[in-house]
Amino acid sequence: MFKTIKKHIKLFLFIFLILILNILFNYTNQFQIIEIIYQVLSFLTIIGIAIYYVNKFDNVTLKSFTCPLTKIYTRNKYFNIMEIEIKRSERTNGNLSAIFFDIDNFASINTKLGHYTGDRVLIDMVNSIKECLRSYDIFARVGGEEFSVLMPETDVNEAYLIAERIRKHVNTIKVGKGLELTISIGVTTLKQEDTPLDIYKRMDDAMYVSKNKGKNQTTIWDNSVVK
Repeated sequence: MFKTIKKHIKLFLFIFLILILNILFNYTNQFQIIEIIYQVLSFLTIIGIAIYYVNKFDNVTLKSFTCPLTKIYTRNKYFNIMEIEIKRSERTNGNLSAIFFDIDNFASINTKLGHYTGDRVLIDMVNSIKECLRSYDIFARVGGEEFSVLMPETDVNEAYLIAERIRKHVNTIKVGKGLELTISIGVTTLKQEDTPLDIYKRMDDAMYVSKNKGKNQTTIWDNSVVK
């Protein structure tokens, strides 16, 4: 929205300046020209202040929507998008699936290699996972080392295949000092009358099944998954 506002302001300024130049060329009275220039400068000052505050608000909004470290969506924004996608899927009778994953033994990485390296691992992992995602998938950091991907127009079987591709891709990331990077994943798909919390709970439960079975694997939620 704010990008559109800024485009409109720039277009308006361009047209306004052309009009002013046209007026100046048609005026010969020196005092009239000075008065016009003074009014133009006053107007441009007001526009400049407006653009400053639009940019400032835009930046604050962007920061509240994205994780400052990984540059992907935050938990709150993710849940907002999920609610919108649920309504859209219900309206179009389309598929909607989601995966939730947690980095296995991430505390060991922080302990042995330091928090700076731990942060770098998170950044590298996120950038690597993006290569496995499609343009319309929604990727978010929902906890310290917990992440989720919402997948519109995707059934549970396709979501499982994408989850496995992500898991194997993460396994290739080098950490150091004999440590390996693995994730445990839970997968679920939209059910009738679901809320974002319903989806979140099911994929979280499925993820813990992966943890309890030995980690570094993917589990699809079904009725046997009860936490």
